Amino acid sequence: MTEEQFENMLDTYGANPQHWPDEIRTEAEALLNRSDHCRQLLAPHRALDNLLDSYKARTPSSLHHRILENLPLSLSERILRWLIPGVPTDLWHPIAAACLPLVFGVIVGASTPDNWAFEDEAALSWEQEEIYLLAVGDLTPPINPRDTESLP
Repeated sequence: MTEEQFENMLDTYGANPQHWPDEIRTEAEALLNRSDHCRQLLAPHRALDNLLDSYKARTPSSLHHRILENLPLSLSERILRWLIPGVPTDLWHPIAAACLPLVFGVIVGASTPDNWAFEDEAALSWEQEEIYLLAVGDLTPPINPRDTESLP
């Protein structure tokens, strides 16, 4: 790497070696270690980098709000403003998020058939028989321990 290439690299990538391309970083650092002229070139670039890093852009406090107000509205927000004028759209976002599971459950519940768990009539009759047996309960009298002594 020549000193002219090193100067072009400083103009392009700045004085921070981490911003230099990996392919030429080792060559540039080697040239920097052996050349006083390259070290002299590096000092003003480093000062410029520090100055640029320390700069804080000042923006008016209302600029943020003006930018957000001028953003185009989404289709849902335009529809909501058309249906209910004067209500802020920020109110509808949490309401829509809260109602979404309810709407999803209603759609799923309405789209499934009544006997979706029972694919044939045998399974349905088995289920009905089981419910009947549970409803009737055990109607046999309790076994007396004295009666069991005579059993073989």
